Amino acid sequence: ENSMAATNMATVVRLALLFTLSAQVVGEDIDDVEEVKTTKKAPAYLLRHDVGNGFAERGKVQMKSTSSTSLTTTQELNAEDAAALYELAIAGGEYKVRLAIENSDGDDSAYVQTFVNACTLYQSGTQSTLYDSLVIHLSSDGKPQALSYSAGSRTCKESLPKRKINKFKTKVTLKRSEPGPSPYLDTYLDDIKKKTAEGGAEAQGFLSKYWHILLPVYLFMMMANLSGAPEAAGGEGGGSGG
Repeated sequence: ENSMAATNMATVVRLALLFTLSAQVVGEDIDDVEEVKTTKKAPAYLLRHDVGNGFAERGKVQMKSTSSTSLTTTQELNAEDAAALYELAIAGGEYKVRLAIENSDGDDSAYVQTFVNACTLYQSGTQSTLYDSLVIHLSSDGKPQALSYSAGSRTCKESLPKRKINKFKTKVTLKRSEPGPSPYLDTYLDDIKKKTAEGGAEAQGFLSKYWHILLPVYLFMMMANLSGAPEAAGGEGGGSGG
């Protein structure tokens, strides 16, 4: 009888230790998840252009926050590229812009690209600044899937005076694609997954907050069961002996 009580007591101690460690781990996991959520960075896009002599880096488009959908940015244009753009414009060529799909990592092996008449671009803006507009169309996972580019007027003048241009002033707009209607089954499964995840987070939060209250109650109930077990066994034995 003493041996059984000792065994049961050891079991209670082990369960109590396991319960305490589990509550601590749950609390740490929740802290880790919250930390991950706060480290998400605002998107950045590497823009390249071709003024008639091959693609080269034009500059980076850095959004202000993850929720930003537009901004106006200024990018430098060196004298060599400005001269090349003028020659391209009077020749009736096309000014091309390209955006890497993998954002700002510099890898343009996969990209989206568009163009505009170089003459209309060269006519835009002021004596030293070119004005243009760039719309980046994003997929559902936030990657560029198309570009829209515009600048200046729709027609070119017969004579195009040369200017001392040294920068671009660009209005950038992000347009995120909106998902179409999905089958009912997919929606139902997604809803179940979401509710399951939310329920798990709530259960973990409750456990990490109130484990110090639940543990004494759990131990008290275990001790009460252990103290009552020998008496019940003794009474049952007496009845069978009679």
